Amino acid sequence: MAARDSTVAVVACGPVGLCAIVAAANLRTQLLFAIDSVRDRLGRAEKLQANPLNPLDVMANLQAQVEAVTEGRSADLDIEAVGRSPALKTAFEIVRSFGIFSSIGVHSQDIPWSAKEAYEYVLAASTSPLTVEVVDTDLIPARTSGFKWADAPSGASSARL
Repeated sequence: MAARDSTVAVVACGPVGLCAIVAAANLRTQLLFAIDSVRDRLGRAEKLQANPLNPLDVMANLQAQVEAVTEGRSADLDIEAVGRSPALKTAFEIVRSFGIFSSIGVHSQDIPWSAKEAYEYVLAASTSPLTVEVVDTDLIPARTSGFKWADAPSGASSARL
């Protein structure tokens, strides 16, 4: 399936998730969902052409929301970008069978599904680090400020995303 025909869902819209959204938007995917419970993050994701979904706001569950828009198919590609079990579970629930599931978050908790569930879902999950070339765009600048190494302690506190 070509990226332009795909439905992509990014779970967690912090800095890593926003980078994933920019990458998906640049591929011009058919549908792009941003899932997070922090309204400010969803606002940023929406400016990046993603359809925001807040798990605290939706009346039905997220899986039903995504399935309603995709005619029951669910997401073709799911990117979990935070490294927490609830986000991992959400991502698992909304990817279609035979879909692509990528976890780029760093996990220190248990995986919230069994091997049997993964087998039944024909899940191919990847938690390997990915190298992504980041290009400075008008959407998110690759660098927002600069300072000398010696000024790093004070400079880091004033840096903004």
